[in-house]
Amino acid sequence: MSRVGPVRGASSLLGQSHVAGIDSVDREHFEQMLRVDPVKPGGADDAADRLAQLLEERFGKPRDGLEQDRQAMHDYLRQLIVLPKTRETALIEVLGKLEGEKAGYLNELVNAELQYLIPRNALLITPATHSPNLDLEQ
Repeated sequence: MSRVGPVRGASSLLGQSHVAGIDSVDREHFEQMLRVDPVKPGGADDAADRLAQLLEERFGKPRDGLEQDRQAMHDYLRQLIVLPKTRETALIEVLGKLEGEKAGYLNELVNAELQYLIPRNALLITPATHSPNLDLEQ
């Protein structure tokens, strides 16, 4: 893979030192974006515990009924977790963390959201993975 350099001809317009400065800043920013912090052991468990705690604090007690609370939780989770499949996985992990009588309503709420998410995710994934090759030239 070749390294992409500065735009040709830009040095005559901006000056060589200015182009070199832009190139180094872009490279540093690019390398910083590629850095990923390693996941510590038990990192996913901690995330599921934190999400379970957030949901318990916000949706632990009934407010407007099951469907309205499910919709509110759905909107809240869309802000926290963008991808629907990741949301589904996180809710399954949270469901495993819920225990005790105090989590009864939240358990129902998470189950209702999973009953909505799982079929919806299956509908989104199925055509993309199981469709035959499309002939776009016709």
